[in-house]
Amino acid sequence: MSEPTYDQHEDDEWFDNVTVDCEERWKESELSGDEWRFSYVVRFSRKGQVLIQRGYSRLDWALAAIPSLVTSYAPVDNDRDKEFVDDGFCMQPGCKNKGNIEYRKKEDWCNRCGERHEIKYHEKRRRFCNYHKHRGDCGLDDSDANYEAV
Repeated sequence: MSEPTYDQHEDDEWFDNVTVDCEERWKESELSGDEWRFSYVVRFSRKGQVLIQRGYSRLDWALAAIPSLVTSYAPVDNDRDKEFVDDGFCMQPGCKNKGNIEYRKKEDWCNRCGERHEIKYHEKRRRFCNYHKHRGDCGLDDSDANYEAV
């Protein structure tokens, strides 16, 4: 078999955090006067890394922009590598810890139809932190029974 690949968790939505923050700044002008100004900043993050950041002058505009930001900037296939530096994170969706326990998947399972798919050409692996290392016995693809520690 060739080099192993890392298999994304089926519940991984790519962005795991979206925030809208009100940010203030002080504006000084001898012509128009001094005042506080505000902007609303939308941030999309993955594992604590900000991938998208856009500012708007009104909260309703920031909120209205969120759906288009998701579809316009969501990675497709290999684009993910360009936007996110995977520094050995736990593959539990939303977890920001380092993955220090690595598992080889024994088989690929389709959680929608329940079909088993043999892994033929390369190992598929997932890594988890100590907190998420126990996967349970409910799912077919992501269960303790389908992993072998490497």
